[in-house]
Amino acid sequence: MILTRDEFEQKFNDKSLRIAFIGMSNIGKSHRSQQFSDKFGFEVYGVDDKMWDLQGFSDWEEASRWMGYPFDEQYEQTQKDYLEMEKNLTLKCSIDDKNIILDTTGSVIYLDEEVVDFIKNNFLVIALDASSSLLKIMKEEFFVKPKTIVWGDHFEIEDGEHGIDALRRCYPSLLEWRIAKYRDFADVIIPGEVSRSSDVPEDRFFEIIKNSLPKN
Repeated sequence: MILTRDEFEQKFNDKSLRIAFIGMSNIGKSHRSQQFSDKFGFEVYGVDDKMWDLQGFSDWEEASRWMGYPFDEQYEQTQKDYLEMEKNLTLKCSIDDKNIILDTTGSVIYLDEEVVDFIKNNFLVIALDASSSLLKIMKEEFFVKPKTIVWGDHFEIEDGEHGIDALRRCYPSLLEWRIAKYRDFADVIIPGEVSRSSDVPEDRFFEIIKNSLPKN
C-alpha cells in the first residue's frame, strides 16, 4: 500500500497509519517497532511475540530448541507447524483505525497469497535491507545467538558433512534469496545500516521513512 508523503502524515495524524516491517532477524524490526511505540504511541503487533505466547516460550534459545535445525528429525514438522501458526497469527492483526506496526517474522515471505494480499492491501510495507557488508556481520550473529528460522529448500547436507558446517555453507545463499524476496515485497526499502544504527534516533528514522515516499 504505497502512500504519498502527505498521505503518510495525514494517516499518522488521523491515527490510521499502518506499517509492516519486513526483513531478516537482527535487522532492527522489533527494535524500531518498540521505539515507535514509545515515542509516537504506535500499537505494535509482534508476530514472534504472539507465537511465543501461544507456545509458552520464554526466550529465543527455547524457541530455537523447539524449531531445531533442518538436519534434525523433527524439523520438517515443526517448520510446517511454525508457518501455519505464523499465518494464522498474522491474519489476526487488527486493522481498526489506529496507528499500528505489524512486526513480521523473517519468514513472512514463505506465507501464502492470502497473507501477502492482507499485508500489501492494508499496510505500508517497509523492508529493512541488508547490504553485502552487513550480511557478513549478520551471518556471524546468527551462529552466536541462533533464532528460529525457516530454511525451505535452501539447505542440503553433503556426504560426511557435519550439520553445523552445512548450515554455515548454505546460510549465505538463504540470505541472498531472502533479501531479493523482501525487496520484491516492499513499498519502501530502508538500509539496514540505518535501521540498526544507534546514531539514528526514532524521530529521524520516522522522517527517513516519510521522505522515502513519493511526493504528491
